[in-house]
Amino acid sequence: MLRSIKRNKKLIIFIARFKRIAAQFLTLSLIRFSKKTHSSLHYGLQFWVLYVFPSFSGEDIRQTFLSHFLKDLDRKLIIAFKDNEIERSQSLNPDLKRAIRDSRIAIVIFSENYASSSWCFYELLEIVRCKEDSNRLVVIPVFYGLDPSHVRKQIGNFGKIFKKTCQNRTEDEINLRRRALIDVANTLGYHSAIWYIPS
Repeated sequence: MLRSIKRNKKLIIFIARFKRIAAQFLTLSLIRFSKKTHSSLHYGLQFWVLYVFPSFSGEDIRQTFLSHFLKDLDRKLIIAFKDNEIERSQSLNPDLKRAIRDSRIAIVIFSENYASSSWCFYELLEIVRCKEDSNRLVVIPVFYGLDPSHVRKQIGNFGKIFKKTCQNRTEDEINLRRRALIDVANTLGYHSAIWYIPS
């Protein structure tokens, strides 16, 4: 029971911190957007919405961390992409590609089984491409019950799962995945093991 309460406190703290980052980014983006479209503002009120794209392994967090997180974003009128009706395939669905490219924040939730999903890697590679193609996509990694160094170096259980998932992949494909993991894991983010719990 006590452990469950502590987990809930950690989740509340993370959500509060993420909302602050999202709000700050939204404000800056609105300023930039209004400057770029200043002339069009004379012809009517322009609306700009903050889209969040979450990339995650469903079996680890869909019914726990993610469901609470998305509900809280909804309450704050921050729109997060939901993939409930997207059919999985051997390549990234065009709707998912569009959702990533239209987003302003991509939150990559690394958990132990993230590396077991080729679909997660399709999303991750697209997120990294968008990040490199333009400076408007902010990428925030969350290490959920996972040591960040295990993602960066592909070691521990995460590394074992990664190697298994990469079987029958070409060396180029494996290297692309490695670089994407390192790129995102080196970005400033959140580690669930060290979220501060107030006394």
